[in-house]
Amino acid sequence: MPAKPPRFLPTLGLAVVWLLLYFLWVAVRPETQVTTTRPATGRSTTTTTVEPLFKFKP
Repeated sequence: MPAKPPRFLPTLGLAVVWLLLYFLWVAVRPETQVTTTRPATGRSTTTTTVEPLFKFKP
């Protein structure tokens, strides 16, 4: 006797829950602070930070 295939709605619901959890995680994660100091050797260095794709304000 073959097993029943999984239904569409529970699979879609699980995907929606994962997306909501991901967006919630993106909204509340703390931002890392970047501190730059001038090196003692006198050589210049550059630091580039990339802004997040989506920025949610609480």
